[in-house]
Amino acid sequence: MPHLPPLLHILIADLLLIWPLMRLYRRVGLSPLWALLIFASVLVPISGLLLAALPLTLKKWPNFPDPEKPRQPVKTPI
Repeated sequence: MPHLPPLLHILIADLLLIWPLMRLYRRVGLSPLWALLIFASVLVPISGLLLAALPLTLKKWPNFPDPEKPRQPVKTPI
């Protein structure tokens, strides 16, 4: 098997990750174009994955209750 340059390895890994990242962004309600940040790893290794995860870490997730909104009591059947 021929020896591939490290930059080509990184590019192949980024190409394999772009589709799942785009689907993930679409499912959480963000633009799938954020997934293109993965290609920053061509310039600085690992940075692309960290930059691609940044919008997901800063997004407000719907499964956490809003601290400003009062909680409604749960109605239990009698």
